[in-house]
Amino acid sequence: MYNLMPLLFGGIMFFLGLYMAINPKSATKKELQNDADAVAKIKKNGFILIACGIVILIIGIINFI
Repeated sequence: MYNLMPLLFGGIMFFLGLYMAINPKSATKKELQNDADAVAKIKKNGFILIACGIVILIIGIINFI
C-alpha cells in the first residue's frame, strides 16, 4: 500500500500543475486575477509542479517495480 503513495501524490501534483499551467487566471486568488505578474507566477509555478510530479512519479514507478 505504501508503495502506491508516491504514484498517487505524484499524479495529484502533476494534474494540479497541469491545471495551473493551462488555466492560470482561474487558479489565482480573486483579488489578483487582474494582476499580470501574479498570473505569470502561477503559470510558472504550474510548470514547476508538473516537473516535480513527474519526478515523484518516476521514483514511485522505480520503487514499485
